[in-house]
Amino acid sequence: MDPSIFEKLNALQNMQRQCQAAEQHEEQARLNRNLQSELLAIKRQLEAEENKPKCPHCGGGANIGYKVCKNCAREVIWVGNLIGLPGQEEQLNELHEISLIEEEKRKQIIQEREEFRRQESDTSNSETDPNVRTRFNLKVGLQVVIILSIVGVTFFVLLEKARQNQRRQSLNSPQEDVEQAGQVDHTHPLDSILDIAYQSLKTIKTDVIDYTAELARHERIGEQLMPPSRMALKIRNPRDDQAFSIYVLFTEPENTKGREVIWVDGKNDNNIVAHEAGFLGLLRVVQPPDSFVAMVGNRYPVTETGFQKLMEKLIQYGLRDRKFGDCEVEILDDVMVGSVQCKRLRIIHPVKEGPYTFHIAEVDMDMRRQIPIRLATWDWPEPGQQPQLVEEYVYHNVELNVGLQDLDFNPDNPAYNYPD
Repeated sequence: MDPSIFEKLNALQNMQRQCQAAEQHEEQARLNRNLQSELLAIKRQLEAEENKPKCPHCGGGANIGYKVCKNCAREVIWVGNLIGLPGQEEQLNELHEISLIEEEKRKQIIQEREEFRRQESDTSNSETDPNVRTRFNLKVGLQVVIILSIVGVTFFVLLEKARQNQRRQSLNSPQEDVEQAGQVDHTHPLDSILDIAYQSLKTIKTDVIDYTAELARHERIGEQLMPPSRMALKIRNPRDDQAFSIYVLFTEPENTKGREVIWVDGKNDNNIVAHEAGFLGLLRVVQPPDSFVAMVGNRYPVTETGFQKLMEKLIQYGLRDRKFGDCEVEILDDVMVGSVQCKRLRIIHPVKEGPYTFHIAEVDMDMRRQIPIRLATWDWPEPGQQPQLVEEYVYHNVELNVGLQDLDFNPDNPAYNYPD
């Protein structure tokens, strides 16, 4: 047999193997391309999911406009691209207005800058009188200042309204029955604190008719920690024969010194009667205690002042948090607050989750008189940072059952400085 035939056969077999290898390589390349395309599509899908507004119930991405979360099947509401819980319509509307104003503000600033550059370019390319150019620059600058001032004031008002609405909602929750604190079974770390708080509340309701005190206050409003303030208080606790009554005289800082506020439950259509300090104090102001003006610079309305309100809220928050899960509790004896020996009740929520509204809370109790002397709370810290103080209230020079009269809560009291 001709040997060349075997050579040709070997050559053809080699070519066949090369073709098969090439086909396999091409098929692998095609598969790799398809795989990369699928991975890219999945990545884009994940990015789109991550950029979706988050469901306030479960934290999953929510489809804009859908009234039910696809992840947890619970109801949500929408205002624009903002998502919230049913009942938060007013708050979402205000936040939506703020975002629209911010966007309009950004567009106006860009428009003003472009207009200024165009006019400046036209002016520099002409032989305009330098005085005319100066007047033009002043005019444009004044317009920018006016626009920014109007936008800034509007933004502040809307932001403050949103903050106040958020505070009002927090005041309405939790709605736990304080009497449940007297029935705890001591299986939760909070039960020892609830015991002390419940006994304090019972004592205040039965034995404390009225009192005077000085209140030192340090609050964070939004992101800003306000300067410390101080005020003199007269308070009558609610009883069958007297209405819950509060008189406040601001003594520090200087810009609020002399401001007076009176509120008596059920009187003056349940409004406060107040006047400002200095030249602004020429008129009596009658308005709801949670109105916009009354709440500016305050975390709480004046109606939330006093021992009884403090202990009721402590118990309600304790009962609510007790239902959610464990927390850390510390009880420290012999803590001095001024000249008063106290027992410190400290609650720590290490992780921000569920209904928790604070990282650390401290209440210092005067155990001899069964009244709270100090409350302070801190927010969860940013990584590498210390917890931020949210609020601190300290009662000084407390005098119980001093015999306060109706005149003490009357704006016409001659000892007060209310204008006619």
